[in-house]
Amino acid sequence: IVLFGSVILHELGHSIAALQCGIKTRDITIYPFGGIARIESDPEAPRDEIIISLAGPAVNLILFILCLPLALSGSYWATLFCNININVMSC
Repeated sequence: IVLFGSVILHELGHSIAALQCGIKTRDITIYPFGGIARIESDPEAPRDEIIISLAGPAVNLILFILCLPLALSGSYWATLFCNININVMSC
């Protein structure tokens, strides 16, 4: 459940960034170990493409940073959550 939630938030990050750049998202498909946010068109400006590409991993990085203090205190679940988000971030 945590993995799917992290993947969904990752793809929503891409979608929200695309929307901010004026591009709508057609759909989001979630697979067992990843997902795809299909946007309606390619970004015209390289800057927009970079923003959209980095938005998903940025969401996972933020989740990782927010949960890191609990993981460092020894919480098994927080450590698992951090590990999942680092792995989703790299996808």
